[in-house]
Amino acid sequence: MKIKWRTRFIVLATPGVLLAALAMSPVAVSASTAKTISPSKTAVPDNMSRTFSEAEQRATAQYWAKHGESSAKPLEIGVTASQSAHAKDASPSGTPTVVRPAGPGAPAKAAPVTELLGGSASTALTSYAYPAPFTRYSLFPSSQYNVYPNRAHGKLFFSQHTPSGDANFVCSGTVVTSTGHWLVETAGHCVANASTHAFSFNVQFVPAYRSGLAPYGTWTASRLWTKSAWINNGNLREDRGFIILNRNSSGAAIQDVVGSEGIAFNQGYLQHVVDFGYPAASPFNGATEQLCLASFEEQDPFNSSAGSIPWGIGCDQTGGSSGGGWVIRYGLSGGYVNGHNDYKYTSPSRPLEMFSPYFDNSELSLYNCATDNVC
Repeated sequence: MKIKWRTRFIVLATPGVLLAALAMSPVAVSASTAKTISPSKTAVPDNMSRTFSEAEQRATAQYWAKHGESSAKPLEIGVTASQSAHAKDASPSGTPTVVRPAGPGAPAKAAPVTELLGGSASTALTSYAYPAPFTRYSLFPSSQYNVYPNRAHGKLFFSQHTPSGDANFVCSGTVVTSTGHWLVETAGHCVANASTHAFSFNVQFVPAYRSGLAPYGTWTASRLWTKSAWINNGNLREDRGFIILNRNSSGAAIQDVVGSEGIAFNQGYLQHVVDFGYPAASPFNGATEQLCLASFEEQDPFNSSAGSIPWGIGCDQTGGSSGGGWVIRYGLSGGYVNGHNDYKYTSPSRPLEMFSPYFDNSELSLYNCATDNVC
């Protein structure tokens, strides 16, 4: 028997039990930064990036101080099916690879190593029919926001050029282990607008954000990375993003201050996840972090784009949770981001299901460019 949990109650969360997220939306914005798209000089052909000048980086902090984070709203993340539903069962083909999590100040190596973190490659006869079971709750009490690895998750603020003008948005993201100790993993649509083919600007990350509080300060972006298939064509299977953050005013790198989750690639589809996010569209307000505890539901049966098949879990988070990490093997010593809140279907209507791009060699290639900013 399949049991469906749709609860929205607040639970006293412990560091070993967590989950959640997805989102963004428009508001008029006056400041403007980079409108150009430029790959790095030695870029991998399908990876694209945007570097901010020092003046632009300074302007980001000034911008949010002037306009306020409340001006950033969630964007609609619903999509329409491109084909009729049909069965999937494509097994991962790449080498299972992981980068280990790192506690605050830990001199962890960011070198990818070969490891399969459980989870069968085949999805045959094991997926749920919609809606799948999940539990969702608010991270509570407030002290839990300061506990590692919870504090490696945070809220993202940024501006974008949209067809109707410049606007401010919110997303979610996760600090992941990197050579530069500076990296946040998030959705591609948080770092670039596929409809205008332009990168985001005024990008600022707040780890452990709670009701306007920033216990570890705010961190501005120095460079954004995404896939050309996303920014140029809006391919949801390649809706991937990384953000390189500047050091704070004390000269510290974000990974050294809050720690980092690990990140995993080419793992089996059959996983249990803790999904972190800051949903801001109704019935949420973006003030607190929400978590979904869920397991693999199904491969996306509606998307026919090129690339590895996205996977879904049961979760009722809304816009604003986009980019929130799906952590497998979550624990007191950190876990591994193996997906993120990305999109939901409005046609057919499936409000209790969230999809993520599959973290394959495409995600690994983008990570390899961003981990030390050399590509």
